[in-house]
Amino acid sequence: MDSKMTKIIAVIAIVVIVAAACVFVFTNDSNNSESERNEANIKALTAELDKKYAASERYPADLLILGNADMDDDLDNDDIAAIQKLIGTDYNYIECYMADANYDGYIDQKDVDYVKKLIDFEQEKVYYMNVDFQIKSYLMKGELHLANIITQILECECIIAADKIVATDERCAKPSSMGTFWTEFDAILDYSKLGNIGSHKSPNQETYAEIAKNYGNGYLTVWMNRASANNTGYMDDAFVNNEKIQIIRLPTWENDGTVNGILTAGYLFNYDGCDSWNKAVEFVKWYKETDAKINGAMANVSDDQIKKVLIYADATGSTSTDFNTLLNTAGERLNLLELKIIDVVGMYAKEKGMNTNTYSQTFTKEDMAEIYNKYGLDLIVGSNGLPYNCTAQGAIDSYNLRSGQIENFEGTDIVITGWINASGPGDLIFKSIIGGYLYEKEFNDAGIVVKDIVNQYLKLLGNNKLTADDLNLLYAGEGNPHNIMVNA
Repeated sequence: MDSKMTKIIAVIAIVVIVAAACVFVFTNDSNNSESERNEANIKALTAELDKKYAASERYPADLLILGNADMDDDLDNDDIAAIQKLIGTDYNYIECYMADANYDGYIDQKDVDYVKKLIDFEQEKVYYMNVDFQIKSYLMKGELHLANIITQILECECIIAADKIVATDERCAKPSSMGTFWTEFDAILDYSKLGNIGSHKSPNQETYAEIAKNYGNGYLTVWMNRASANNTGYMDDAFVNNEKIQIIRLPTWENDGTVNGILTAGYLFNYDGCDSWNKAVEFVKWYKETDAKINGAMANVSDDQIKKVLIYADATGSTSTDFNTLLNTAGERLNLLELKIIDVVGMYAKEKGMNTNTYSQTFTKEDMAEIYNKYGLDLIVGSNGLPYNCTAQGAIDSYNLRSGQIENFEGTDIVITGWINASGPGDLIFKSIIGGYLYEKEFNDAGIVVKDIVNQYLKLLGNNKLTADDLNLLYAGEGNPHNIMVNA
């Protein structure tokens, strides 16, 4: 045998040995390889969701429960079919992560089995996307006892699970050092049986544990907003290994996520005898139908009718001459944008290089004058820190202060609404009032009656004491021709 042939045989032998070694390593290390693949998938997904959060994107589905593979508003056999189509294919995990019901980084038959239990509310551990675009888990077991942090969340809890509320935060407490928001809930909750978890600005781990012990037999679920809000993020870690005290963060106004938050919480709370799912579905059905009616009215607004509008937030009794003007993450502003307005704030902020992916920016009266001179301004909407009473002195003072600041803005109106209705589950009240103020004929032609919307909302909220006739929802100054909107 010549040397050339010898070399060829030797090379073939080496290749065979190497190939055999590779098969051996793959076979014996398959579990580690799968684990690494799954971890890499979850790591890549986390990075992608962080980008979506930073860009203030909308949530991927109405129901933010993993296993909702067709990304609609429920869990059913369609989700099973959608998962089965993915199994064994070369799917893109980042595009299909909602099909990963057990959130292990891989889509397979285990997810089908998981969803079957999810459909019947028989799965104790449920994975969901929270307000910060993070995937978290919730344990649907033991006793359900609820508390809120901030007012809109308490409204959501009242809509879907009022009888499970055992404590409120200080803003909604009775009595409260932070106002009279309790008057909105006094007909719904028995305050004599409720605890107080303290200020939404400084949650305290020991207080939460004490509330759980005294009011929830050791159990407590606290629904919060963003982890960055008032620096509350540390509370997630405070109870990370506690199966009885759970922190959840679901949207109530952020990114226009009212439907997402109520529907997802409706699913998560549907245990321990709670019928929160059906109540959530009922609310969302009404919400979507009413919202569609408002959007139908907006479709009849011609381009030459569109108004130039901005919205700012005022604390009750504030005397600051600055405007706390709302930007991308504020539900109040997102709701306003749906009313087909010209976004002068967005144009100005972009021109000035401001960060718009935030709740607000402080605009001075000089900034406001510059906006008016550059773009024109038809309406300024004030979102005031008030419960259902926009003829309270705080709103009137705010109106008078701001009116004085824009007295040279010819053709510019200003109105004051209550913060509680400008975003969150009651935001259709805000959209119907401001939409009717801007485009009165179109809203009348569409048959949109503010009173009807208010009364239906109060019914869904469970407030059987108040009606629209009891509420002052807009302040537009004395003698304003639109004062018909003041009392719904």
